[in-house]
Amino acid sequence: MNLTKHLPAFGICLLLLCGCGAMQEETTGSGAWHVESEEIVDFCAADFDVRYALCAKDGEFYVGYYDAAHYLKLAKKDSTGKWTYKVLPERANWDSHRYISLAVDRENGVHLSGNMHSDSLVYYRSEYPGDIASMHRASMTGIFEDSVTYPEFLQTDSILVFHYRNGYSGNGSSYLNVYDYDVREWEKLSLEPLFDGKGESNSYFKGPYACADGNYHMLWCWRDSSDCATNHGLYYAFSDDLKVWKSPGGYARRLPLSPRDDGFLVDDVKAGGGLINGGFVLGFDEDDNPLVGYHKYDENDHTNLYIAMLEGDGWVPRRVTDWDWKWEFSGRGSIVFKLDMKGLWTDDGNCFLYFSKLVEDDDSPRNGSMTDWLLTYDPRDGSTVQMPYSDFPAAVDRPSRRGVLVHKEVQSGDCMDDGHVRYVLSYETRYPNRDKKKGRLRTRTASELRLVKTVRDR
Repeated sequence: MNLTKHLPAFGICLLLLCGCGAMQEETTGSGAWHVESEEIVDFCAADFDVRYALCAKDGEFYVGYYDAAHYLKLAKKDSTGKWTYKVLPERANWDSHRYISLAVDRENGVHLSGNMHSDSLVYYRSEYPGDIASMHRASMTGIFEDSVTYPEFLQTDSILVFHYRNGYSGNGSSYLNVYDYDVREWEKLSLEPLFDGKGESNSYFKGPYACADGNYHMLWCWRDSSDCATNHGLYYAFSDDLKVWKSPGGYARRLPLSPRDDGFLVDDVKAGGGLINGGFVLGFDEDDNPLVGYHKYDENDHTNLYIAMLEGDGWVPRRVTDWDWKWEFSGRGSIVFKLDMKGLWTDDGNCFLYFSKLVEDDDSPRNGSMTDWLLTYDPRDGSTVQMPYSDFPAAVDRPSRRGVLVHKEVQSGDCMDDGHVRYVLSYETRYPNRDKKKGRLRTRTASELRLVKTVRDR
């Protein structure tokens, strides 16, 4: 079985983890997506770039978002089609880090976290199954939860996990909390963090992904300061218990993982080398060997795309584009991503790398747009073909005007129908602005928040 189709194409999580991307099919010719129905959930904050959440369970839908006044809000559509709403006493500023993570556990308990950037843990849960009216602020473990960013839920049939960073950019540690269904309380998986920067740096990771082989798989890099140019090193590991992590070459490490664990290294990209946190994606080949797609500067100081493949027990990076263009980034705060890595999979020996690139008229996002591409790479002869591509219908993917981002959050949960039915939360926002208010806005702007049912042609 190819593990790729069990990985999200866009998100950093699987199953009941909010922001989860679509399950990627093993072939590219299985039919196009089209819109079957759509409805407006509400109007949401659109004056800053932030990620909302869509979760489905037992035919019901849950949406976490900020309303037009930036208040945290939870909406639920029940099995009869009726929407109910709950406004929570949290108000966000213009910080894109304050995204929302949402899960519905196997007993229909609702869990929500968000509105944090190195703040004390913000976590809400329902008192009664499926009842958003009973959402109340709660604690988790109270241990290493005083400076939280990047909340994520990960759920399988047997486990519900919450992971997050405690600390700040350049000096933070990442922890795993596990939900105990017997007592309905959270506990630390380990008092040791998942990642420990040793006071020198902090990790930025994608995953852990729960895959069909029974293992969790993960990619990460390290950053030495709040300056995004200091990202360095690309790493991969897998684990069957989230405590002991291994490399394909046999290197093993019990928690915590640190910048000194070179046994997990995929590519030793140096600080200032064009690697950015989030700018990488995991896939698998037909033999279930991991593949890593990413970008960095080449020998001519140009930004190019790479696919790292295993040869024996070692990683071999292969440059798969020949661009004479450079995306030079630096500084702190949320920046405009001019490259967005979305998916990586294989079919019939070819590798398919799915990405977005910002096309600009005058080096300004307000006069440009993100365009999706699919790059086909044949490792047998090194040939490549690049073509426009989108994993969404045009009605969902097309912005209403230039200079806005179209967000497409694919639902997590149990409403997938053999990969041919997919619900998408669609909305527009401004581009990131270093987590600051944009211009001289006197009033907050709003966008339609739409729930769209898409169907793939069989």
